[in-house]
Amino acid sequence: MQLTNRQNNLGFSLIEFMIAMTISLVAIGMITSIYLSGLIIDGKNIKLARLHQEVSSLTLLMINDIKRAGYINDAHFNTTGTISGCVSPALCSPVQFRTIITDAKDSDEPTDSCISYAYDEDGSGGNNNSNAMGYRLHNGAIEVRVAQRSCDTGGWTDITDSQFVHISALQFLVQEPALSNICSRVGTHLICRPSIETRSNLSLLLRFKATLIEDRCEVEQVPPDRDCTSIIVNEHVRIGNVIYN
Repeated sequence: MQLTNRQNNLGFSLIEFMIAMTISLVAIGMITSIYLSGLIIDGKNIKLARLHQEVSSLTLLMINDIKRAGYINDAHFNTTGTISGCVSPALCSPVQFRTIITDAKDSDEPTDSCISYAYDEDGSGGNNNSNAMGYRLHNGAIEVRVAQRSCDTGGWTDITDSQFVHISALQFLVQEPALSNICSRVGTHLICRPSIETRSNLSLLLRFKATLIEDRCEVEQVPPDRDCTSIIVNEHVRIGNVIYN
């Protein structure tokens, strides 16, 4: 009788099976970790791209709007440099359109973190709700002026999403040489009002810090939290419409 060797027909032993399972679990864990890390990085890159886009759009919006301060629809120069299109210079450049005010919402906000001004948005040439403009910092968001409300009153409207980005250190700083000639400060209240005869151009330094809202980021921490992703903006704005001579 011929005997059959059955040892060759046996499967994996328990030890071999456990080793194979361990190797498989380690490999799956590494792949999962790499996949999750990729998702986290992709998610942060998407947020960072959105932050850059939002900051760029916000900066451009404020700069272009502030540059229009003092614009009057019917006031313009002729080729000799004199004013035409109005009865007198005073009517071409009424005081409310030559006035730019910087202040703060309250003591919790930086000095000069609010700006208010006017330009002839509706073409009426008058100082009304449609022509009153401005921006300010309040509770980590940038707000836009509503009607003719002053810097220290409520009712302004947020234009940034405080659930996505935290705004800090917003300031509208009047620069020389106009500062010494046409501006006066009382406490935190700065009023710049060029006369009709002046040839000084008013310029501002617009600056603020935008920080991405993240779980590990403490936006108000001093010194700044290294886990935070922030963009700092410094832009000069030249205002030429507040004078007409």
